[in-house]
Amino acid sequence: MGKKKTDVMQKERDIFLNGDGVDVPGAIANGIPKEIANQIFDDMIDFAKYAFNKSHAAAYAVVAYQTAFLKTYYKVEFMAALMTSVMDVTPKIRQYIDSCKKLGIQVIAPHINEGYAYFSTKDDCIMYGLAAIKNVGRNVIEKIVEEREKNGHFKSLTDFYNRMDCKDVNKRSVESLILAGAFDDFGGKRSQYMAAYKQIADGVATNRRNNIAGQIDLFSIGGDAEEGNAFDDHLPNVPEFEMKEILNFEKEVLGIYLSGHPLDKVSGQLEKYITHHAVDLEVTEEEGAEFDGDYKITDGQQVIVGGLLAEKRVIYTKTNRKMAFITLEDTTGTIECIIFPNQFEKFERVDETKVYMIKGHISIKEEEAAVVLVDDLTTLEAILNPDQEVDHILLRLDASQRTEDIRKQLLSIFAKYPGKTRIIVESLEDNMKKPFPPKYNVQVNDQIIQELKNLLGNTCVVVPKSEK
Repeated sequence: MGKKKTDVMQKERDIFLNGDGVDVPGAIANGIPKEIANQIFDDMIDFAKYAFNKSHAAAYAVVAYQTAFLKTYYKVEFMAALMTSVMDVTPKIRQYIDSCKKLGIQVIAPHINEGYAYFSTKDDCIMYGLAAIKNVGRNVIEKIVEEREKNGHFKSLTDFYNRMDCKDVNKRSVESLILAGAFDDFGGKRSQYMAAYKQIADGVATNRRNNIAGQIDLFSIGGDAEEGNAFDDHLPNVPEFEMKEILNFEKEVLGIYLSGHPLDKVSGQLEKYITHHAVDLEVTEEEGAEFDGDYKITDGQQVIVGGLLAEKRVIYTKTNRKMAFITLEDTTGTIECIIFPNQFEKFERVDETKVYMIKGHISIKEEEAAVVLVDDLTTLEAILNPDQEVDHILLRLDASQRTEDIRKQLLSIFAKYPGKTRIIVESLEDNMKKPFPPKYNVQVNDQIIQELKNLLGNTCVVVPKSEK
């Protein structure tokens, strides 16, 4: 009953009413009217959905009151503690950060001088926990905090290296701290620290080896002003990473996008067309068995979801046909989707830079997460620019243009703009037409048209509909 297996429950109802013919006589045989027996069974079904004895309910009521009080009057601290409790479960962190946004709480990057292993608070903001950064162990964080509290804030990356034991802080952990934004307050760009940290580390290590017992520390000569100069970072003059790179690096070391999301610019447009988010495909139960909770969707339900392609895995069936498992990512999490062989060909080439819209139906199986079985797939760009979706592009070529070199260049262009529009080549000598295979279908836009014209000439590229 707790698993809501309708077919199994129906069999148990019949046994409850009429017995099993062996050991259980059944309620009706025991003198219970059929209507009342059915009502009793219905009551048990309702109880099994989510109910417990009075003492359990009373305890939950007290906890619920305390939780509501904390979330109302100490919401920042409450959410920080909540995220700390699940800091090893990335999907939950992502979900709670989304909740923080709705509550008006800003979650800021980890901070080497202010942060702790767990999620903490600062000026009505939540500071990301240092222990949630990949490749940075808790023992390292404990030593960082210990040194910081004993001798004050770190002044620079050079100062950080000088004060920390190289055995505790290796280059990989420092790289993760840089990409997570933990050193941002030192004043340099993340790209600069990534370019300089190895040289700084090697310089500090060399200086330590050269210092002999009793030698005067050169950094201590000249007083505080000299000391401050000695610990300045010498950073190369390189531009900051593009925002897309910053976000991808954050995803790599934190498991989530923190400074923003690649979908932020189109989220408003995306919301107009989708019916569900990734979080809607998760069970609603917070604790307990992973798949014993309720879904916000039902098996077989039609949905439209959208997001970026996070992963694609192609396999062959027993009949040697291709199918794919893809992971779509939106701002709330990830969605697992399955493309079966009869749909695979037109979806074979997908572009990870595009925002995809998937129409399909839900499949929920016991002990498995909900997945979307793909019925149709398109891009947000195609939906927003319907005039660009034409039936085909005609390439009118003579013999001098129908060469292997031209073909390779064309395939390179097609690969950058996967879509649904066919490419047809017309021979100028005999007007015979031959289409490229469907796997080379393209998405029509100004860029691909211009590239084709640059390669073949303006008169060789014919688009049936007017270009936008």
